[in-house]
Amino acid sequence: MSATIVVLIFLVAANLVRGDTGGIASLVGLGRPVTWLLTLLMLIVVFVIIGVAQKRRWDGVLIDERNKVSLSRVQIVLWTVLLVSALFTAGLSNVSVGVANPLEIQIPASVWALLGIGSFSFVASSSILGEKQKGADPSRLQTISANLQKSDTLTAPPDSRGQVVTKATPGDARWLDIIRGDTNDADYVDISKVQQLTFTALLLIVYGSSIFNVLKTMTPVSTFPPVDGGFVSLLGLSHAAYLAYKAVPK
Repeated sequence: MSATIVVLIFLVAANLVRGDTGGIASLVGLGRPVTWLLTLLMLIVVFVIIGVAQKRRWDGVLIDERNKVSLSRVQIVLWTVLLVSALFTAGLSNVSVGVANPLEIQIPASVWALLGIGSFSFVASSSILGEKQKGADPSRLQTISANLQKSDTLTAPPDSRGQVVTKATPGDARWLDIIRGDTNDADYVDISKVQQLTFTALLLIVYGSSIFNVLKTMTPVSTFPPVDGGFVSLLGLSHAAYLAYKAVPK
């Protein structure tokens, strides 16, 4: 994992080199938001290195024990990359301008609520799938196997653990897995996952734009932008519907 350490060192250096004028991006006439985007990309590289080391795939950290790309994992990783990179840039920028407590950055309760919803959904979905692994095999397993082998060009036929459909190796994981069902509907689109993915993408883009605007000025960062409470409630309902649909027998 020496490559990960090198990337992390460069990540810190990128924010401290001329940090009082916007980080490493200021060397080419750009500002602090660009340094943040570079930091975000370097954190993605860290996850890629870990994924290759663990699963021999650049997206390996997103593949779960079923050898499928997991929607819950995608959400956790995306929020981690967005917020940790922003904290890196904001905190190290505060160090550069001489702030006494550089990490004294207020994170609004609405942002913590979003992270809590995502984390709960990750744990709850894993628990639901764990219970379903104790049931009988899917009645459509043979049909599911034939459909997935045709659409995904798999190296081996899918199998099942109880009701839960699995793939043979991490190499058989596909990005379409994040919007497919998990059990007797594993070859169909799960509309609750599509809805949740859409809300997550919208919120990530909008909130990322808000952070970009906060970092535009070279004043010390003391707080992150809040998220509208109505949208938090809407996302919570979406996650609840997703978990309820996952728990219902197919």
